[in-house]
Amino acid sequence: MFKQKAISHLLVENNIGQVIGCISNKQCMEMQRNSLTYLIKEISECTLIDDIKRIFNNIPILVQAIFTSTDNINSVSRIITSIADAINIRVIELALQEVGTPPCDFAFIAMGSEGREEQTLKTDQDNAIIFDDSKEENKAYFLAFAEIVNENLHIIGYERCKGDLMAGNPEWCNSLTVWKNYFTEWINLADIKNALDSSIFFDLRFIYGSEFLVEKLQSHVAETLKGNAFFLNS
Repeated sequence: MFKQKAISHLLVENNIGQVIGCISNKQCMEMQRNSLTYLIKEISECTLIDDIKRIFNNIPILVQAIFTSTDNINSVSRIITSIADAINIRVIELALQEVGTPPCDFAFIAMGSEGREEQTLKTDQDNAIIFDDSKEENKAYFLAFAEIVNENLHIIGYERCKGDLMAGNPEWCNSLTVWKNYFTEWINLADIKNALDSSIFFDLRFIYGSEFLVEKLQSHVAETLKGNAFFLNS
């Protein structure tokens, strides 16, 4: 409206017609730029990693504005996670443009705080890839692709996982069959390491690609857990 009507300022009245304030075109634009919807749309249109990094650096402004209107920490975490998802998706799209068409279906997944939709402003990466075909040349493609994604997320502000729990690690970039075997071992051969790995990966959440791969893995996990009282009680 400001632009259409060439208006620079608007007076704000109360319910009895008294002027109680003034809002400018510039203030409205700033409010819009710092809204969640605007930021996600802006992220989706970025063509450079530096542009995404600039938006990432503005997230604290949005969070500060949210805290002035609510003390619900869960709402803030979900908003931060929504922005992280949008950034992950755009970084993945840009990486795919760089490496070319995937040789088969794949799913990029998040674990940890992002998987639980409980991200904070200071968080590292926890991600992995499930792909549909176990041919070795396909894994080479996805590892190269994942390294670009992990590095660009790091540049933007999502630090590399100190434990290397990232898609660029060959251990966490595998075919659906390998992932099924991982979960079968974690569930049936429970020990401290397997319990730790499974606790991280049971938070997995689909981010990009072919969601049916995640659904197939989750179905396998549910079937494997049936009747396994030892694992469920551990």
